[in-house]
Amino acid sequence: MKLDSVGQVLARRILDSRDGRAVEVVMGIPQRFPDGHDDYFCAFQVIGMGDERIRYGAGVDPFQAVWLTLQMIGGFLYTSAEAKGGTLTWLGQANLGFPVSESISDLVPRAGSAPEGS
Repeated sequence: MKLDSVGQVLARRILDSRDGRAVEVVMGIPQRFPDGHDDYFCAFQVIGMGDERIRYGAGVDPFQAVWLTLQMIGGFLYTSAEAKGGTLTWLGQANLGFPVSESISDLVPRAGSAPEGS
């Protein structure tokens, strides 16, 4: 499914990059798939890190769609060159405050950890 927008915004977070630019994460409210399925999706977009494509996570109900989308956002951010290089922060910390799936949980800095090179 190709999306043109995240739709009505559920949440937004501003992250900081060491070079001074803001990186905005925007997530839309859960919506039913337009093809008549009972499942839900949440669209999200990361603005300010190059690829600004609108992506989405999906689940069997709105809660699961939100949770899986948050994990997708976390996976996208923590595997980015910016996060790996320690140049992306939230509230001055390397931990960006998003969950990830268990398979990549080792990529998430502990809460309170400063980015590399600080």
